[in-house]
Amino acid sequence: MALFLHSEGKDYTYTELVEHVNQHQSYFPICQTKDLYDYFVNFIVAIAANQPLTLVDADSGQNDLPELDFCQVNMPVAINLCHYASIDDIINAVLNSTSKITIFTSGTTGQPKKVVHTISTLTRAVRKGERYKNQVWAYAYNPTHMAGLQVFFQIFANQGILIDVFNQSREVVYQMIDRYSITHISATPTFYRLLLPVERIYESVVRVTLGGEKSDKHLYGAIQS
Repeated sequence: MALFLHSEGKDYTYTELVEHVNQHQSYFPICQTKDLYDYFVNFIVAIAANQPLTLVDADSGQNDLPELDFCQVNMPVAINLCHYASIDDIINAVLNSTSKITIFTSGTTGQPKKVVHTISTLTRAVRKGERYKNQVWAYAYNPTHMAGLQVFFQIFANQGILIDVFNQSREVVYQMIDRYSITHISATPTFYRLLLPVERIYESVVRVTLGGEKSDKHLYGAIQS
């Protein structure tokens, strides 16, 4: 069975994902959870069914997002049960969804700001094709933020593998690279600084990108070496 996600010591397959999506007769329009698999199941159920979705950081509270009614967080809303024959059907429904996704900026210059995106804007940079299949990604961004969503769509559209390393220690990240033969890493400069110094070559890694924050030539050099 093809692996979909590894998170918190557990592996989840695409077969399991199809089964769980097909079982859902409701979803959380305002979703907040620390469980990455549950987060993605709710996310996919909502988007495939063309439902609106608001994403909230796992550690956010009313003081962080005063405009959001936290009484509505994780309150289920019924949807029509839809049976998908395969993961390909789900991916097609997700990529062609009319859903609108509300996210909140990181708030580095003040209170987090609400921003609404369509699936078409979030997937504009997604590349599909044989060359993008069988990729194993270190998932290092916050899943409720813009970068995390864009990386997810790129992986999911090509049935790639997500290895959850968000907020993990240096030792765990390197263990995951070895164990799952990670091929792609996209993360912030802060994440890469956590990994320094790189003590050996990881031959499975073929592409490394960074963004979301300011960087410097020293970090570029350290990553390239």
